[in-house]
Amino acid sequence: MTQVIFSSASYSAGQTRYHSFFAAKNNDISEDDVRTPIAIAGTVRKLYVKLENAPGASESVAVTLRQNGGDSSLTTTISNTDTSGSDNSNSVSISADDELNFKVVMSGSATGGIVYVSVEFEPDTDQRFILGGTTDATMNNTGVRLYESLIPETSLTTITDQECYAPIAGTIHRFSVRLSNTPGVGKNYTFSIYKNGVMVAASEVAIADSNDTNAIADVNESFSVGDKLCVSVIASGSPTSSEGQFTIEFEPDENNKSMMFGSTISYSSSDTYYGSVYKGWHNINTTELFYYANSTEFNITALRVDLDTAPGSAPDSYTFTVRKNSGNGNNTIELEGATTSATVTNTDSFVEGDSIGLSVVPESSPTDYDVAHWALIQDTSELGASILTPMSKLW
Repeated sequence: MTQVIFSSASYSAGQTRYHSFFAAKNNDISEDDVRTPIAIAGTVRKLYVKLENAPGASESVAVTLRQNGGDSSLTTTISNTDTSGSDNSNSVSISADDELNFKVVMSGSATGGIVYVSVEFEPDTDQRFILGGTTDATMNNTGVRLYESLIPETSLTTITDQECYAPIAGTIHRFSVRLSNTPGVGKNYTFSIYKNGVMVAASEVAIADSNDTNAIADVNESFSVGDKLCVSVIASGSPTSSEGQFTIEFEPDENNKSMMFGSTISYSSSDTYYGSVYKGWHNINTTELFYYANSTEFNITALRVDLDTAPGSAPDSYTFTVRKNSGNGNNTIELEGATTSATVTNTDSFVEGDSIGLSVVPESSPTDYDVAHWALIQDTSELGASILTPMSKLW
């Protein structure tokens, strides 16, 4: 089973900076802030990069997968008027808890913009996939429990804002965590996985004193379709401020299925807007938000959406649609009146260079919502491979 991992960040001329292996919030001048521990051994290959803007005449953008703080062989350079590049020749073998991230080098006058990255990941153990996220520097507030979605975004104190609704059933295995700074003597951070609002006791990972990494080898916690999953962190002893990166190993009940999550906040019912299929806590964006497929073909076979507030009374509604190459795909959901959740099962197929996104369109005068969560099922079983972030059986 293989999986395609997506990430992106904005960069400016002359920068050499880094972003995390999963999704990413921003680029970072400190690589320690974004080094992601991968919870299972495997192989990374098929690097594909798409630029929002071409570098310009005699300019370039180089993107390289980093492994444990050093350059790997997986790299591509995009120059002049080109906007995409790939490396389908090299591959990188990794061990469990190896740390991965991306380095982007912008030449001195290269035109800035968003750098979109996708790679294929194939675990050594069959029928596994991984999801990863981040916690931010606010987590050093002693005694305050923060929650993080299974996608990289801002840590929050309200668990319902961060819960991801599982679109497949399966089992949680290894849980790996890394800090950008050690906590300090007599101080620690404790990370846990939550399911349906309750801590999974076997998942607690404490990082203390002069350590910056730790992992639970096998949480061995099953989850069902519709279960709500997230990660929490709590500080003790006023530890040194730190960024956190984590990865969770999943085993789906159905082969070659994986899941991707996204969310948005503070939606104004007067706007049509676009969200990312694999990123959390977007504000309204009236321009398309994409990721781009690499050379691993995949299908999106289902879309689920959950709102915290009903649209109102019919015909008040919101329509969520998977987007492909700036057009509407086949997976679309209308939440009308008192309806706050629905799932649709259609097929949207993607090949190298295709863009994938999501649109939200209001009809009539629906009530503004504070949080919308969505999940996608990606299925490559008919193609002999898998991509995106995993998902299987339906709600």
